[in-house]
Amino acid sequence: MKILGINGWIDRSHDASACLIIDGKIISAVEEERFVRQKKAYDRLPINSVKFCLQENKLTLDDIDYVSFGWNWKKLYELRGKRYTFNSAEIIEKFFPRKYFKYKKIPKLHFIEHHLAHASSTFRCSGFNDSAILVVDGQGESCSTSIWKGKNNEIKKVWEDTIGNSLGYFYTAVTKYVGMKDGDEGKLMGLATYGSPDEKIIDKLNDFKVKIPREEFRCNLDEQDFVVNRWLRFLEGEFGPINAPNTYFKKENGTILKNLDFDSCQKNIAASAQKLLELKMIDLVRFALKKTNCKNICLSGGVALNCIANKEILKNNDIDNLFIQPASNDAGVS
Repeated sequence: MKILGINGWIDRSHDASACLIIDGKIISAVEEERFVRQKKAYDRLPINSVKFCLQENKLTLDDIDYVSFGWNWKKLYELRGKRYTFNSAEIIEKFFPRKYFKYKKIPKLHFIEHHLAHASSTFRCSGFNDSAILVVDGQGESCSTSIWKGKNNEIKKVWEDTIGNSLGYFYTAVTKYVGMKDGDEGKLMGLATYGSPDEKIIDKLNDFKVKIPREEFRCNLDEQDFVVNRWLRFLEGEFGPINAPNTYFKKENGTILKNLDFDSCQKNIAASAQKLLELKMIDLVRFALKKTNCKNICLSGGVALNCIANKEILKNNDIDNLFIQPASNDAGVS
């Protein structure tokens, strides 16, 4: 059986990728950013990635039994009160335009719940027969954190948390507050090492909660914008305005460049946010182990790329084995 996993879309998307699985084995996996030379390949379809996977293995789309997409678009539309109007043929035409792909039949298309795709990507690569699975990112269709139990060939969800409690969006908001942009969360982790965690800042961050009235999303409001903006308003109210870059003129080539400076307060906020994230992740791991009655644990989702938090998780004596999916970002869902 040949399965082509894909991730990426033309709107509100990142980490476009493709993965070819034949008879249960990963044969090829690649990210679109490698071809288009755009970090994270925002709002891109994985056309180059798919072409690579097929061409490298001397296959055509007609050889593929199933195409699997790491988001349930129909559920996303329904949650926002929108009507889902796409049929399989239209979706296939978007992902596999005929000017690049020749095929006679349309492969069967499956939409997979986003966090299930994350959970599967880590558990099925771990080598564990039995494991707790923790997925933490910005959000899936309707949750931001989920716990699953993997046993043999089955994965079952046992718990999830709301988008308002998203650790991923919290970390993104702090990233933007100190003057960086969406996608620079790894840089915030680096900046945190230049500051010192402040208990008062940690307490303030820990006490703030984002409540999301569902009816507001019926007006086509985006969850990420809503949660991140609520955090930004809170951060501005507590710690002052968002850090803005300085501009200067470079006479050698006649361009205006930006330079971002960080004061001690911003460094300490970064360090405090990092510390709070670590504490939350440690609590979630303990909760996942208890909830699933397991000693092994697998991590995935963008927050699982925070290597400093992962180092702290490794100190947990309750864990026998820890596996972290190297492609924990959305590229891994393919």
